[in-house]
Amino acid sequence: MHRLHDFARLIEPSLNADDFARGLQERRFSPLEHYLVDRLNGVADANSWLQKLPFYAASKACEILGAVATRGHRFKARSLNDADWHEAGAVGFDIANTGESGIRSLLSQLQQTFTRTDRDWGPQQLLGRLYTWLANDSEDSAYDPLRNVVRDHIIETMPFGPGDELFGQGVRVRRVHSVRSAYLESGISPKRLRQLLSEAGHIRKEDLALTDDRITFDAAKTEEFIGNLSTAVSLRGVERYINAPRQIVNLLCKAGYLSRFKSTNGRLTHAFAKEDLDTFLSQLAANATEIEPDDGSLFQIQTSAKRASCSSADIVGLIFDRTLTRIRRTPGESGFSSILVDPEEVKRHVRGPELKGLKLRAVEQILRAPSTAVKALISNNHLPAGVMLNPVNRCPQQYVRETDLNDFMEMFVSIDNLAREHGTRRKPIRLKLDALAVVPAFVLCEVDLPFYDRRTIPENFSIR
Repeated sequence: MHRLHDFARLIEPSLNADDFARGLQERRFSPLEHYLVDRLNGVADANSWLQKLPFYAASKACEILGAVATRGHRFKARSLNDADWHEAGAVGFDIANTGESGIRSLLSQLQQTFTRTDRDWGPQQLLGRLYTWLANDSEDSAYDPLRNVVRDHIIETMPFGPGDELFGQGVRVRRVHSVRSAYLESGISPKRLRQLLSEAGHIRKEDLALTDDRITFDAAKTEEFIGNLSTAVSLRGVERYINAPRQIVNLLCKAGYLSRFKSTNGRLTHAFAKEDLDTFLSQLAANATEIEPDDGSLFQIQTSAKRASCSSADIVGLIFDRTLTRIRRTPGESGFSSILVDPEEVKRHVRGPELKGLKLRAVEQILRAPSTAVKALISNNHLPAGVMLNPVNRCPQQYVRETDLNDFMEMFVSIDNLAREHGTRRKPIRLKLDALAVVPAFVLCEVDLPFYDRRTIPENFSIR
């Protein structure tokens, strides 16, 4: 009876074995075939990743992986002949035999190739035949170890999160966001997300040329950042939120009263936390009372800053330090522009120390010399001078100590002042000094004004 099921014996009378053998081509064992024979003989590497799959599944998985690698992710199975499958099996074995890392390397190559195209984004479009085979063509649980590798790779490298399914299983935790998926979750516009994520260093600048669904970044590292951004205010929005012009916003940022939002890596962005803006406005108006109708001595911070020759940031500092006592609020106004202060009170607190000497204008009057002459005396180191901040406008200002000016005047005299002392003009004085062989100590070339050392002028000097 057993001969009824012996296929070879049954067809032997109809088959010319010699003719059949002569038509065959000899082919070497591929690495996959060596592995399969060893596995049948019980000598295959027990630690090989392929051991997780049944015998038939290991063979088929290698062929599919190899076909994707050699023929592209959209290969058509019907177009491959036996030689093609033999080659695919060999290549696929080299991939699968290295385990998860080898399979993931193939998946990464497919991703890189896909990124350069303009087709729709998705695992089926990216992995092609490999994905459809695992998802639709073969529901056999024997391929689950391969499905798990592909599933984990997709979740860890593509924007999949809760609500999405892969191979019939829901995704529990999001690992990767794209600009588009982050927009759908947070409601923040893709354009703004691109800018802020780039500023914060979460996405590379070279990736900005990609479409929103292709720009990906770590979801866990940006979770807090995006959460804060959902309530953050843009730089333009800050102007409206605190009711202040752009130059004031920039000034307050520079002074540290407004802080731009920081990413998890410490980089600054052009966004501001709404809570920080609320705190600033609360501190600014903490001691403000409504203005009385007849009080015309109070002005907005910007106007008061001009009148007091200081910056608006200086006044904000006085308000925060509770130094000012007269702080009012305009009814119907809000934010920065609603706060009024007394510029005269501000002046008393921002005025610097008095100059410790004479302003150059006073020196000109005392020396009876033009401003160019006084500046030349100082620049040529004939007259000592110092620099201090003007007590009112706090700009750098030159000054001359009275003692230094007196010492200079005791030692030197200009030809014009010498002529005045003798009741004459410059020319007679110059002729008389030349006749006595008295030469100038120095000449200010800028104004052609000679100065003489009084010690070289005779005591009985006279032009008569």
